[in-house]
Amino acid sequence: INAEYMGLLMLWKCCLRSGKGSNILIIGLSNSGKTSFWYKVMTGEDVETHTSMKENVGPLPKSHAPKGKGPCRLVDLPGHPRLRGRMSEYLPQTRAVVFFIDSLDFMECLNPTAELLHALLTNPAIVHRRLPFLIACNKRDSELSYKPTIIKRKLEAELDAIRLAKRSQMGSIAGDSDEQLVPLGSPGVPFNFDQYATVPIHWADCSVRTNLKPVLEWIRAC
Repeated sequence: INAEYMGLLMLWKCCLRSGKGSNILIIGLSNSGKTSFWYKVMTGEDVETHTSMKENVGPLPKSHAPKGKGPCRLVDLPGHPRLRGRMSEYLPQTRAVVFFIDSLDFMECLNPTAELLHALLTNPAIVHRRLPFLIACNKRDSELSYKPTIIKRKLEAELDAIRLAKRSQMGSIAGDSDEQLVPLGSPGVPFNFDQYATVPIHWADCSVRTNLKPVLEWIRAC
Protein backbone atom coordinates (compact mmCIF):
# COMPACT_ATOMS: atom_id res chain seq x y z
CA ILE A 1 0.00 0.00 0.00
CA ASN A 2 1.60 3.28 -1.06
CA ALA A 3 1.81 6.46 1.03
CA GLU A 4 -0.71 8.37 -1.11
CA TYR A 5 -3.35 5.68 -0.62
CA MET A 6 -2.74 5.59 3.13
CA GLY A 7 -3.04 9.38 3.29
CA LEU A 8 -6.41 9.31 1.53
CA LEU A 9 -7.58 6.48 3.77
CA MET A 10 -6.67 8.42 6.91
CA LEU A 11 -8.44 11.53 5.58
CA TRP A 12 -11.57 9.48 4.81
CA LYS A 13 -11.64 8.06 8.35
CA CYS A 14 -11.14 11.51 9.88
CA CYS A 15 -13.99 12.93 7.83
CA LEU A 16 -16.26 10.14 9.03
CA ARG A 17 -15.48 11.05 12.64
CA SER A 18 -16.20 14.71 11.99
CA GLY A 19 -19.94 14.09 11.95
CA LYS A 20 -22.60 15.42 9.59
CA GLY A 21 -21.79 19.11 9.70
CA SER A 22 -22.58 21.15 6.62
CA ASN A 23 -20.15 24.07 7.08
CA ILE A 24 -16.74 24.35 5.46
CA LEU A 25 -15.22 26.98 7.73
CA ILE A 26 -12.62 29.36 6.28
CA ILE A 27 -10.54 31.31 8.77
CA GLY A 28 -7.29 33.25 8.83
CA LEU A 29 -5.83 36.68 9.39
CA SER A 30 -6.94 39.68 7.37
CA ASN A 31 -5.27 39.74 3.92
CA SER A 32 -4.57 36.01 3.99
CA GLY A 33 -6.76 35.54 0.93
CA LYS A 34 -9.66 33.69 2.51
CA THR A 35 -12.34 36.15 1.37
CA SER A 36 -10.88 36.21 -2.15
CA PHE A 37 -11.05 32.41 -2.05
CA TRP A 38 -14.71 32.54 -1.00
CA TYR A 39 -15.64 34.83 -3.88
CA LYS A 40 -13.57 32.85 -6.38
CA VAL A 41 -15.29 29.60 -5.43
CA MET A 42 -18.77 31.14 -5.28
CA THR A 43 -18.60 33.28 -8.43
CA GLY A 44 -15.64 31.97 -10.42
CA GLU A 45 -14.25 35.49 -10.57
CA ASP A 46 -11.32 37.34 -9.02
CA VAL A 47 -12.78 40.03 -6.79
CA GLU A 48 -10.89 42.80 -5.02
CA THR A 49 -11.74 42.45 -1.34
CA HIS A 50 -11.33 44.49 1.82
CA THR A 51 -11.12 43.49 5.48
CA SER A 52 -14.31 41.58 6.24
CA MET A 53 -16.63 43.13 8.82
CA LYS A 54 -19.06 40.23 8.74
CA GLU A 55 -19.02 36.61 7.68
CA ASN A 56 -19.72 35.56 4.10
CA VAL A 57 -21.97 32.52 3.89
CA GLY A 58 -23.28 30.72 0.83
CA PRO A 59 -24.06 27.26 -0.55
CA LEU A 60 -20.95 25.53 -1.79
CA PRO A 61 -21.32 24.80 -5.53
CA LYS A 62 -21.99 21.11 -6.15
CA SER A 63 -18.86 20.84 -8.29
CA HIS A 64 -16.75 21.60 -5.21
CA ALA A 65 -18.86 19.98 -2.49
CA PRO A 66 -17.91 16.74 -0.67
CA LYS A 67 -19.20 13.80 -2.69
CA GLY A 68 -22.35 12.13 -1.44
CA LYS A 69 -22.53 14.22 1.76
CA GLY A 70 -25.45 16.51 0.92
CA PRO A 71 -25.38 20.30 0.53
CA CYS A 72 -22.64 22.28 2.26
CA ARG A 73 -22.12 25.92 3.09
CA LEU A 74 -18.88 27.82 2.61
CA VAL A 75 -18.40 30.13 5.60
CA ASP A 76 -15.78 32.88 5.50
CA LEU A 77 -15.21 34.30 8.99
CA PRO A 78 -13.90 37.86 9.46
CA GLY A 79 -10.17 38.11 10.01
CA HIS A 80 -10.34 40.94 12.53
CA PRO A 81 -9.80 39.62 16.10
CA ARG A 82 -12.84 41.42 17.49
CA LEU A 83 -15.12 39.78 14.94
CA ARG A 84 -14.03 36.17 15.33
CA GLY A 85 -16.45 35.51 18.18
CA ARG A 86 -19.08 34.45 15.67
CA MET A 87 -17.06 31.29 15.03
CA SER A 88 -18.78 29.53 17.94
CA GLU A 89 -22.11 29.85 16.14
CA TYR A 90 -20.85 27.86 13.14
CA LEU A 91 -18.59 25.25 14.77
CA PRO A 92 -21.35 22.83 15.90
CA GLN A 93 -22.31 22.29 12.24
CA THR A 94 -18.82 22.44 10.79
CA ARG A 95 -17.51 19.56 8.67
CA ALA A 96 -13.96 20.84 8.06
CA VAL A 97 -11.73 23.86 8.66
CA VAL A 98 -9.52 25.63 6.09
CA PHE A 99 -6.92 27.92 7.69
CA PHE A 100 -5.47 30.44 5.23
CA ILE A 101 -1.94 31.77 5.60
CA ASP A 102 -0.32 34.59 3.64
CA SER A 103 2.91 32.87 2.64
CA LEU A 104 4.24 36.08 1.07
CA ASP A 105 4.17 38.22 4.24
CA PHE A 106 4.32 35.24 6.56
CA MET A 107 7.19 36.34 8.81
CA GLU A 108 5.58 39.73 9.47
CA CYS A 109 2.43 37.93 10.62
CA LEU A 110 4.03 34.92 12.31
CA ASN A 111 2.97 35.65 15.89
CA PRO A 112 -0.70 36.57 15.25
CA THR A 113 -0.96 33.64 12.83
CA ALA A 114 0.35 31.24 15.47
CA GLU A 115 -1.87 32.80 18.16
CA LEU A 116 -4.97 32.21 16.04
CA LEU A 117 -3.83 28.71 15.12
CA HIS A 118 -3.22 27.93 18.81
CA ALA A 119 -6.75 29.10 19.65
CA LEU A 120 -8.18 26.78 17.01
CA LEU A 121 -6.07 23.74 17.89
CA THR A 122 -7.06 23.99 21.56
CA ASN A 123 -10.76 24.65 20.93
CA PRO A 124 -12.81 21.72 22.28
CA ALA A 125 -15.47 22.16 19.58
CA ILE A 126 -12.80 21.45 16.96
CA VAL A 127 -10.62 18.95 18.81
CA HIS A 128 -13.26 16.67 20.32
CA ARG A 129 -14.90 16.16 16.93
CA ARG A 130 -11.52 15.64 15.24
CA LEU A 131 -12.47 18.05 12.46
CA PRO A 132 -10.28 17.72 9.36
CA PHE A 133 -8.03 20.78 9.24
CA LEU A 134 -6.25 22.17 6.19
CA ILE A 135 -3.51 24.80 6.39
CA ALA A 136 -3.62 26.54 3.01
CA CYS A 137 -0.39 28.39 2.22
CA ASN A 138 -1.69 31.05 -0.14
CA LYS A 139 0.13 33.36 -2.61
CA ARG A 140 2.60 30.67 -3.57
CA ASP A 141 2.57 31.99 -7.13
CA SER A 142 5.11 34.59 -5.94
CA GLU A 143 8.78 33.62 -5.99
CA LEU A 144 9.20 35.61 -2.77
CA SER A 145 6.71 33.51 -0.83
CA TYR A 146 7.76 31.06 1.89
CA LYS A 147 7.60 27.34 1.24
CA PRO A 148 5.18 25.25 3.36
CA THR A 149 8.12 23.37 4.91
CA ILE A 150 9.55 26.64 6.25
CA ILE A 151 6.12 27.88 7.36
CA LYS A 152 5.55 24.61 9.20
CA ARG A 153 8.90 24.79 11.00
CA LYS A 154 8.43 28.44 12.01
CA LEU A 155 4.90 27.80 13.23
CA GLU A 156 6.02 24.85 15.32
CA ALA A 157 8.59 27.01 17.12
CA GLU A 158 6.14 29.88 17.62
CA LEU A 159 3.37 27.58 18.85
CA ASP A 160 5.83 26.05 21.29
CA ALA A 161 6.66 29.49 22.69
CA ILE A 162 2.97 30.44 22.91
CA ARG A 163 1.89 27.30 24.74
CA LEU A 164 4.75 27.62 27.23
CA ALA A 165 3.88 31.27 27.86
CA LYS A 166 0.22 30.45 28.39
CA ARG A 167 1.09 27.60 30.73
CA SER A 168 3.27 29.95 32.79
CA GLN A 169 0.50 32.54 32.94
CA MET A 170 -2.01 29.95 34.10
CA GLY A 171 0.34 28.80 36.82
CA SER A 172 1.13 32.29 38.10
CA ILE A 173 -2.37 33.78 38.17
CA ALA A 174 -4.51 32.23 40.89
CA GLY A 175 -7.99 31.31 39.79
CA ASP A 176 -7.31 32.19 36.16
CA SER A 177 -7.03 29.16 33.90
CA ASP A 178 -8.15 27.92 30.50
CA GLU A 179 -9.51 24.67 31.86
CA GLN A 180 -11.86 24.25 28.92
CA LEU A 181 -9.07 24.40 26.37
CA VAL A 182 -7.43 21.22 25.11
CA PRO A 183 -3.67 21.11 25.90
CA LEU A 184 -1.43 21.38 22.87
CA GLY A 185 1.47 18.95 22.95
CA SER A 186 3.22 17.41 25.95
CA PRO A 187 4.91 19.36 28.75
CA GLY A 188 8.67 19.55 28.34
CA VAL A 189 8.63 18.25 24.77
CA PRO A 190 9.05 20.62 21.78
CA PHE A 191 5.86 20.86 19.76
CA ASN A 192 5.66 19.46 16.24
CA PHE A 193 2.60 18.98 14.04
CA ASP A 194 3.35 15.39 13.08
CA GLN A 195 3.27 14.09 16.65
CA TYR A 196 1.27 16.54 18.72
CA ALA A 197 -1.39 18.19 16.54
CA THR A 198 -4.76 17.84 18.27
CA VAL A 199 -6.61 17.26 14.97
CA PRO A 200 -5.63 15.71 11.62
CA ILE A 201 -3.68 18.47 9.83
CA HIS A 202 -3.07 18.63 6.10
CA TRP A 203 -1.09 21.21 4.12
CA ALA A 204 -1.72 22.78 0.72
CA ASP A 205 0.46 24.83 -1.59
CA CYS A 206 -1.97 27.20 -3.31
CA SER A 207 -2.73 30.55 -4.88
CA VAL A 208 -6.20 32.04 -4.99
CA ARG A 209 -5.23 33.76 -8.22
CA THR A 210 -3.71 30.83 -10.09
CA ASN A 211 -4.07 27.48 -8.31
CA LEU A 212 -7.00 26.52 -6.09
CA LYS A 213 -6.93 22.85 -7.05
CA PRO A 214 -5.18 21.50 -3.89
CA VAL A 215 -7.70 23.22 -1.60
CA LEU A 216 -10.77 22.28 -3.64
CA GLU A 217 -9.68 18.64 -3.93
CA TRP A 218 -9.22 18.47 -0.18
CA ILE A 219 -12.68 19.92 0.42
CA ARG A 220 -14.26 17.41 -1.98
CA ALA A 221 -12.54 14.57 -0.09
CA CYS A 222 -14.26 15.63 3.14
